Amino acid sequence: MHFATMVLLACLPLVVGPQMLSGAAIASCAPGIFYAIRYKNDRAIWAFPYSYYWMICLSWISLYALLTPHKNGWMTRDLETTSDPWPSLPGKDPFTVAPTLRKAA
Repeated sequence: MHFATMVLLACLPLVVGPQMLSGAAIASCAPGIFYAIRYKNDRAIWAFPYSYYWMICLSWISLYALLTPHKNGWMTRDLETTSDPWPSLPGKDPFTVAPTLRKAA
């Protein structure tokens, strides 16, 4: 959650808390109904707990991604950048045909 939301939740928990919970429930209705209609499955009920999980645990990731676009890694992974995006095998030419395939042709 964002800083302002946390401050409001700390100052006015009886006003902001129920609004956040009902907002998450309402926001999860659309994906849940779409999933239930599309796949004709009762697993759509998981849209509701996931919306609460996202609100409590995952909402900070979007803000973090917006503030750190210059980083090569993402979160806990460090990705090394190389100058050659398609490294070739040593001693192999990618455009040569193997001898066993030449006989068949």
